[in-house]
Amino acid sequence: MEKLEVLDLEGNLISGTLPSNFTGLKNLKVLNLGFNEMLGGISSSLSNCVGLQVLNLAGNQFNGSIPGFVGGFRDLTGLYLSFNLLSGSIPDEIGLCGKLEHLELSGNRLTNGIPRKLKNCRGLKTLLLYSNMLEYYIPSELGELTQLEVVDLSRNNFGGSIPSQIGNCTKLSVLVLSNLWDPFSKVSGSGNSEFTSEEYNFYEGAVPTEITSLPSLKMLWAPRATLEGRFPGNWGSCENLKMLNLAQNYYSGEILKGFRNCKNLHFLDLSSNRLSGNISEEMPVPCMNLFDISWNYLSGPIPKFSHEPCGPIRTNMVIRYGLTIFLLRIYLISFLVLHNFGSNSLNGPLPSMPVATERLGKKLYTRFSPAKKKSSFEM
Repeated sequence: MEKLEVLDLEGNLISGTLPSNFTGLKNLKVLNLGFNEMLGGISSSLSNCVGLQVLNLAGNQFNGSIPGFVGGFRDLTGLYLSFNLLSGSIPDEIGLCGKLEHLELSGNRLTNGIPRKLKNCRGLKTLLLYSNMLEYYIPSELGELTQLEVVDLSRNNFGGSIPSQIGNCTKLSVLVLSNLWDPFSKVSGSGNSEFTSEEYNFYEGAVPTEITSLPSLKMLWAPRATLEGRFPGNWGSCENLKMLNLAQNYYSGEILKGFRNCKNLHFLDLSSNRLSGNISEEMPVPCMNLFDISWNYLSGPIPKFSHEPCGPIRTNMVIRYGLTIFLLRIYLISFLVLHNFGSNSLNGPLPSMPVATERLGKKLYTRFSPAKKKSSFEM
């Protein structure tokens, strides 16, 4: 056993606690016990495995705190402790793991804030902290993690402004700041998932333009996050942007022409804000499977949208980044087209359905009729 380098027992029915003696496994590089039925604390004898590169204990029932000795794993590239019963703070010692690339601690009971010493993990690519009880502010030091590709901080207790320094993370593809989809909900046989409003991240101000103009951004998700101010007008080239959800916030102003370059955007939800003005004909609405601008103050006619050929809708993005919470929803959306213009002050001729030929053959739902506001359309 002294020469053992990989121990992979993921996805079994292993129960009980972690062994109390890991002293004979000094060459162990990968310990994968994910998604079993293990419980108890994380044994201190695990600290003897100083050469660990991957530690996966996710999907069990481990409790207690995350031990500080993880900082002694200087070759650690992946730490996966999501979906357990862990509590307490994220230890500062994680900042000693200079080679860390993936940190996944979601679905626990972690409290306090994100440690600022995490900035020392300069190679960090994935930071998943959703569904905990973390609080205070998002530290500006995250902007020093320039290799970040995906960040999910939703369903915690964060407040304050969103640091513009995150705009330094030029490789950032996915940023989830709030989320009304419950990752622990069960999917019924009808294909409907449970919806919850239990989101406690309440930010101040708007998403900084340094973030909205990031060149690699594919997904920005921040519904019901108390965002306010003028709607962002700078989306950069946005050629990679696929999903944008800023619904149920307090954004005002016009939806400017910044979306005209977002040729791959297929999910746009800006419903229930305070947006006004006309709808730009340059928005790639015909290519969108979900386009929702309902419950705003938009006026004028619905234009005849122009568009270029639509790109395919792929789910490999959420699979690659481990965002399985979104996978089923994207899969279901790919079979329908939902365009919601309702509850505004739109007028003029009732247009033909703004759906590209590439999206035909799917179930179509387009809503123009208002719920409480009056709109006038000519037939």
